[in-house]
Amino acid sequence: MLRAFLNQNSGYGASKWVAEYLVRSERDKHGLPIQISQPGMVTGHSEFGIMNNKDYVSRYLSTCLQIGYGINENVSLDMTPVDYVAKMILSNDNKEKKLLQLCNPFPLTYKEICLAIGVQGVSLDEWLDLVKLHDDSKSLAIAPLVTYMEKHGLVFSEEADYGSEAWHFETPNLLQVYTNYLARKP
Repeated sequence: MLRAFLNQNSGYGASKWVAEYLVRSERDKHGLPIQISQPGMVTGHSEFGIMNNKDYVSRYLSTCLQIGYGINENVSLDMTPVDYVAKMILSNDNKEKKLLQLCNPFPLTYKEICLAIGVQGVSLDEWLDLVKLHDDSKSLAIAPLVTYMEKHGLVFSEEADYGSEAWHFETPNLLQVYTNYLARKP
């Protein structure tokens, strides 16, 4: 199992696995009351839309709104609102659980995001070309991540089996809340 994580392109996954392994070992060895929380892609507040303007989701959504195009792929993107992650970590219902997987059990696809925010969908390569050809491409929110996306492709959510541990939340207007926040005048 460790070899699979160490062979990933990203050191992030491997370092996360090693850290969790060490914490689990110490917890089990000494009986410490430790809970590991594994949040997915934590995004903005579900009601106010306040989000980290430097993270992938806000950069992607901002750029789509700026250029009028999005990526038309059936690849899932987890967007788990920060207020739900905080609520689940602090919930007394979860105090006895050793592991909390805090991902949106119903992630949207890039294609669904295009439809929801009203932009035209194109392939990843076409979208990257449109970004690079934009009049002010260096000022687009996604600019610092273009080289990464060209090399590694889409940021996506891995399929997860949440079983009985799944938690559900209703955010029918989440993308509207986020786009309203991103479109605000500073």
